[in-house]
Amino acid sequence: MGRDRKETAPGIFSGHNERDLLHRTILLGILVLQFTVTVCLAEVIPRPKPPTGYSWQEVPGMGCAFLKPTGWHYKHVERKGQHACFITKEDIDTLRERSRPDSPST
Repeated sequence: MGRDRKETAPGIFSGHNERDLLHRTILLGILVLQFTVTVCLAEVIPRPKPPTGYSWQEVPGMGCAFLKPTGWHYKHVERKGQHACFITKEDIDTLRERSRPDSPST
């Protein structure tokens, strides 16, 4: 029951006209707008109270947060547009400094 449809232009098949393309474009625009509004509202909505022994750790510039156990450490690194977040029991920076040799090995 499938008919062979020949593509007349990118995204336009025979049997479809420009009006159909316009409707799909408008629908896509509405969906993108709705997604944008939803993301913006998500940043305004307050987070619930964290469970006992935890706190919210905000991630700067990303509009999100993670639950971090009390007394644990947080580190955020951004390089070349890539973000990395670490929530660790021990401080990563002090572990790295302690693991460095005092002098270069020969």
